Amino acid sequence: MRSRDSMYLRVRISPAQTVVVNEENEKEEDGPSKVKKELNRQMERDAVFRKKYSIHVAGTNVPSPLNTFAELSSRYGCESYLLHNLAELGFKEPTPIQRQAIPVLLSALRTPRSVTSFGLTPWLFILLKSSRDSSPHPN
Repeated sequence: MRSRDSMYLRVRISPAQTVVVNEENEKEEDGPSKVKKELNRQMERDAVFRKKYSIHVAGTNVPSPLNTFAELSSRYGCESYLLHNLAELGFKEPTPIQRQAIPVLLSALRTPRSVTSFGLTPWLFILLKSSRDSSPHPN
């Protein structure tokens, strides 16, 4: 029996299948199940975001794309002066390739030093420069 105090959410998975989730069910979930659900939700958000920007990826454990350059600080611990320099150079938001390539590069560089200007700057500016240069590079 449903109480009036509980909140319910009806989710249609397909025309034939509907799932009802309520607040009580959410509280009863164990740790691993809850973590798995949150991971699935993040994967769905990433898929929608990638579709919006026509970003195509392959493989497993592909990091989430960047929404903004500010995420470099919160997700990867990049120094604030790097974000300031990006803003000063006129980079307001990442291009589609930068949104996915920068997290891939930074995820591959797992040491604390890699997120400093030494590890980040060369790769970041290669990507930023390529987005500004619309002319083909000479061989």
